[in-house]
Amino acid sequence: MEKVEFVKALTILGTAYNQEFTQERASVWYGIFKNDDVQTFNQAIRNLICKSKFMPSIAEVKDEMVQLDYPSLSLNAEDEWYKVLTAIRQYGSYGQLEAMKTFNEYTASIVRRIGWDRLCRSERIDFEKKLFISNFESLQNSDREIALLESNKRLMVE
Repeated sequence: MEKVEFVKALTILGTAYNQEFTQERASVWYGIFKNDDVQTFNQAIRNLICKSKFMPSIAEVKDEMVQLDYPSLSLNAEDEWYKVLTAIRQYGSYGQLEAMKTFNEYTASIVRRIGWDRLCRSERIDFEKKLFISNFESLQNSDREIALLESNKRLMVE
């Protein structure tokens, strides 16, 4: 990210919270974010301004950027499970193709992993729910680790 673009974003952030960035503070922030995508950084700043009462920390901005890069990390496993149940009721065991179109990629991959037919025909839906949620959260944790590794890799590039 160019320093000029970065300074614009920090100016917006400082103005929104009525705080000035000192030269030293801006330098530290730039050292952390200089290898990141400027559009993701700007969007993270805008999102945080809209939802945080207090000036965000570097970690909060980084976390918001990870959420933007990996939208699947903000999905709720329970909510996605209820979407699966709704699709099972609506499409049944023969409507797998139509049902899969209603899911995001993340949920669809878990449903494929477990098996649509198995979910539709299960007599122990509570067990299937636990399996779905466990798989979902495991996939989210893997993606979170990947995102953090990528973020740290960008930080280390000089």
